[in-house]
Amino acid sequence: MKNLILFFSVMLVAMFSVQANADNTESSFGHCYWDSYFVYPKKNQSYSAGKNVYVKVQPKKYQHIAYMELYVNNKYIRKESSYPYEWGKGGDHKLKNMHPGTYKLKCKIKDKCGQVHYIYCTFYVKGGHNGGGGNQDDCTFSNPFHMSWCSPFKNGYKVCQYKKNGKTYFRIVKCGSHTPYWYTCSGKLICKTDNHHEIKNCHKVRCWGDCHDNGHDNVCNWKSWYEYPKYNAINYGKGLYVRVKPANYKHIAYMELYVDGKYIRKESKYPYEWGKNGSDSYLKHLKPGYYKLKCVIKDKCGEKHTIYKSIVIKKHNNS
Repeated sequence: MKNLILFFSVMLVAMFSVQANADNTESSFGHCYWDSYFVYPKKNQSYSAGKNVYVKVQPKKYQHIAYMELYVNNKYIRKESSYPYEWGKGGDHKLKNMHPGTYKLKCKIKDKCGQVHYIYCTFYVKGGHNGGGGNQDDCTFSNPFHMSWCSPFKNGYKVCQYKKNGKTYFRIVKCGSHTPYWYTCSGKLICKTDNHHEIKNCHKVRCWGDCHDNGHDNVCNWKSWYEYPKYNAINYGKGLYVRVKPANYKHIAYMELYVDGKYIRKESKYPYEWGKNGSDSYLKHLKPGYYKLKCVIKDKCGEKHTIYKSIVIKKHNNS
């Protein structure tokens, strides 16, 4: 009887040990659950100027995360190597006393399988100087359509930025209309005429929109996708051929390809392809395994964008 009890006790301990080891060593088999999301700030959340911003990223399984790194508009903030993954709670001066503008958060996530992933979140800081004198401009943006008040004008309108005495104004006209609407950077409507004293003698900086008035619009269609490889699985020994197809190649300044973070080459003219006919030796000799393609696209409006594709190179099974 004692032997029977001892046997079942050993079996129970073994079962718990196997389960625990499965959780702890899952990453060694290449099964890491890196999926994560921004808890704070929320997508497109707005803050008042001068406020501090608190950032928190929640992973699906923190046990599978090696570390996370936060960037704001591509500026490195700090690495977090333990859960909870948060920034701006007490420290991180770059997240304090935020100035008006559009900000893009990038969180670099490295899982315990050795893979690197990225998630993004955009937020806005509004406000500034109301009334009063001075020529200080508090309008910071990369694209006016990223500002929540201006985003409804993205389609069917022409939006032009103007400057006067160091301040920024926006003149918005519906395509086919002749009535201008003048706004401040914070989205306050000033007038519906070009003769208002506040905006008289403004000088034009640049324009955005889709009215197609003789090519003077300044919006670039950067949208692109991976034309090759068509499938996620590629046979070992054939080499890797990559081709990225833009919706409008005339709007593209260049593209750069990376494989698992390794820089391959810049392509400055269409077609945008790598590894053709055995060129790009690194792509020719990739070993079996999982890889992540990253293509950095710079459009002719000066904006950078990134698209990704995960692939696997499979070894031939001759058995």
